[in-house]
Amino acid sequence: MQIIRRYLAGIIVVVCLLSSLFSMQSRQVAVYLPMQVNTEMEKRACWISYIDMESELSDKSEAAFRAKVHAMYDTVKRYGLNTVIVHARAMGDAFYPSDYFPYSEYMSKTRTYPGYDPYEIMVAVAHEEGLRFEAWINPYRLSLGKETTASFEHTPFYAKYQSMILEYQGQNGTCLVLNPQSAEAQQLVVNQVAEILERYPVDGIHFDDYFFVDGMQDTLPQEEKMQAVNALVQKVYQTVKQKRPDCEFGISPAGNPDYARSQGADIDTWLSQEGYVDYVMPQIYWTDRYVTDGKEVPMFSNRCEVWQTLHTNPEIKLYAGLALYRVGETSDTDLDWALREDNLATQCAHIYGMGYDGFALFRYAYLKENGTQVELQNLYSYLKKQAGILTSEVDAGIVYTVHMQTFGWQEAKMDGIVAGYTKQEKSVEAVRIQLGAYVPKGNVRYAVETAQGQSAWRKDGEQAGSVGQKEPLLGIRINLTGGISDSYDILYRVYVSAQGWTDWGKNGTYTGGGTIQALQVKLVKKAE
Repeated sequence: MQIIRRYLAGIIVVVCLLSSLFSMQSRQVAVYLPMQVNTEMEKRACWISYIDMESELSDKSEAAFRAKVHAMYDTVKRYGLNTVIVHARAMGDAFYPSDYFPYSEYMSKTRTYPGYDPYEIMVAVAHEEGLRFEAWINPYRLSLGKETTASFEHTPFYAKYQSMILEYQGQNGTCLVLNPQSAEAQQLVVNQVAEILERYPVDGIHFDDYFFVDGMQDTLPQEEKMQAVNALVQKVYQTVKQKRPDCEFGISPAGNPDYARSQGADIDTWLSQEGYVDYVMPQIYWTDRYVTDGKEVPMFSNRCEVWQTLHTNPEIKLYAGLALYRVGETSDTDLDWALREDNLATQCAHIYGMGYDGFALFRYAYLKENGTQVELQNLYSYLKKQAGILTSEVDAGIVYTVHMQTFGWQEAKMDGIVAGYTKQEKSVEAVRIQLGAYVPKGNVRYAVETAQGQSAWRKDGEQAGSVGQKEPLLGIRINLTGGISDSYDILYRVYVSAQGWTDWGKNGTYTGGGTIQALQVKLVKKAE
């Protein structure tokens, strides 16, 4: 039960299985619900930044480089991840032999090309290991302060691009950026994207949140910033689709929507109109115990809901960037990083429940730190459960999931835990119910009511109700058959919009009477 309690974060699990039950013949659950996530298609990514590249891969022989890349990808896969997002250009540099930027000093302190193509190896090994590979570009950033500015100024590319470069003062001194409003600068970024697509079979092109950063043309109206950024974004999207139609192009903006907009990120357009991006991955780097104005607010959930509301085009995917780097952090404002060890698992459950298509962890180095291992193991356990492969560890009497309007299939619940939402006006459209791993032989049967009438009876994890037809469930009946019905009753109730919780139904009786928003189901031992 320890694994279940960890995921339910302190909620008391109502389990009425007596010890004598375990002497009975038990069986494995054939399919552990939910199957709301297509684990072959969803994105479970990790950012591999220029900092990771420098610490793990710089100044190595080809053999040592290749061996290290394999080791890094083994670490990525250890936690159930399937995608790496790897810097191709972090500043005014390239992590491969480029015609447009100097070789990165993060790969060689002297910018000396090693005689092999490191990016070619990284892409090839990723595909050998069954990982997707996305090339990560910071489109405008050329330096981060005094040292990196001086380094770039000593390359021939500084003089070549000087007419399209802006300066601004950052925390570490003078910083250099490409001018987002410059057509020449936009074309330079497009040229590099085309160069990457022509040379490497990458699965995606990825931009992050460095657009009009603080201190850089702060007085420029937000609309003009967005126009400049969108001009580049559309050109990059068109280039990606012309070169490689199957390749994705996505952007990871700041997680605060208002701040993202202030940087020139036109997130409202990107999430609603085609022709800009294939996905958006906001960096939602908070927990649900965030202190502001002296009060705790569920910042993570609030931000997730705002982004989900903006996401109006189903052809565009919505992912969440998650803050692995903050695990264990002591903060006066974001409390749960230090107080809990299941933040990432809980956050994944939340985003999947809202219909997000996947996530990415920032960043690789924190996959290896001692202080993140419990969080990562909890996340991995959750991801395995999502894939339906933890049947032997599901110590439950009854398991069920609901398909919510807009949000999709929810994380499975067990033994009386609420499935669905009581505080959001979203209806339940379908259910799946299945017996847990340690119960007597038998079946669970259920039928639902919609405006069309009562459905046929379903059983043992089959779907009752419809998906995508906008037909809310209005009522439900559930019963047990076989040996289990001799020793257990099944109880269930639903939360009805504008009415609240119904009385408990039992062994096939009807409960409902309005639009259902949530469901509870539990087994109760019959009186001897």
